[in-house]
Amino acid sequence: MKILNKIAVVPDVHGKSFWEKAKENIDSVDEVVFLGDYLDSYTFKGLANREIELNNFLEILKFKKEYPEKVVLLLGNHDIGYLLRLGCSRQTYGEMFDKYQNLFEENIDLFQMTEYVQLNNKKIFFSHAGILTKWAELVNRKLKLGDSDYLKSAILEGLFNGLILKYKESDYREFLRWVLWLVGPARGGFNGSCGSIVWADSTEWEGEENFFGTDITQVFGHNRLSSDMFLAEGVKCVDSVSPEVLFWE
Repeated sequence: MKILNKIAVVPDVHGKSFWEKAKENIDSVDEVVFLGDYLDSYTFKGLANREIELNNFLEILKFKKEYPEKVVLLLGNHDIGYLLRLGCSRQTYGEMFDKYQNLFEENIDLFQMTEYVQLNNKKIFFSHAGILTKWAELVNRKLKLGDSDYLKSAILEGLFNGLILKYKESDYREFLRWVLWLVGPARGGFNGSCGSIVWADSTEWEGEENFFGTDITQVFGHNRLSSDMFLAEGVKCVDSVSPEVLFWE
């Protein structure tokens, strides 16, 4: 676990350039954490705007390459959609879809599924949509890792960061398709009772407890709420309809 003094958190980008504030302040922070979903703007239409979106993504990849130890790029559901060629992200087709998919494949080593840090005296676990206990239990039944404490430790140590790098191996690819593409009814899904680490909806946290307990705060995006807010004790969504870079210390 990294021990940091100041970080910048970048909610879902979706083609926007607000993330550049993190780049402008890179020398004043220990780490920048992007929460995923770099493409598929809700407002851009037409090929010309898709090119703008693509160039924005290329700049983010360049930023990561320039500061490999300070910039963390997490994968969201739209990103996984391209990487594993699943349905969510096909807001673009043909040539643009293939460009996006190839970029994720060619740069997969730049991405992570999770990040776990200690910010001064606070422990924070970052992912795209958060880990619901129900989903974690499904994962554990599939992986057969043992009791829940062992699973928690494995996830905190980067279990899914290792698994995503194996996505080209047929057995792992099918496993990742199954475990990451669980979409609960709250998001119109029909293949799971709850959302995965990239699909969990804010409404699914009602009555839920933090999978990691009270000592670790989960922070994620994915939901485009009116403002960032705690959804449960130690469970915070920072994605909003007017996203901005958050600086924490």
